[in-house]
Amino acid sequence: MKSEARRKVNPSAKLIACILVFACVVVGVAGLVLPIIPGLLFLAIAVLIVARYFPSMGARLRRNRTIGRHLDRADGFLDLTLWRKVQLGCLLCAKFVLDGIAMIGRSRPSGS
Repeated sequence: MKSEARRKVNPSAKLIACILVFACVVVGVAGLVLPIIPGLLFLAIAVLIVARYFPSMGARLRRNRTIGRHLDRADGFLDLTLWRKVQLGCLLCAKFVLDGIAMIGRSRPSGS
């Protein structure tokens, strides 16, 4: 576990984190029922916020092999410079667009 996890967190930041976690969990659970909302995405965001602002819960989550790897990757993202974050965001957007185009191409019926 990193020493950053032991840092003190501003109480107002914890309050905002609690509100965000609650909102993400509510939207995430609704997304599990409604197919329009990406429920797992919001639940994952809630896990990331909990791990960042609540070190004891973050330590528990890191013990899980799958979640721990994702949390380590998220920590790696936070360590990037702003320019690298922008580059990564642009690459992800390009990938989403290309994947969407490929999906549309596959969903069209072949032949007339």
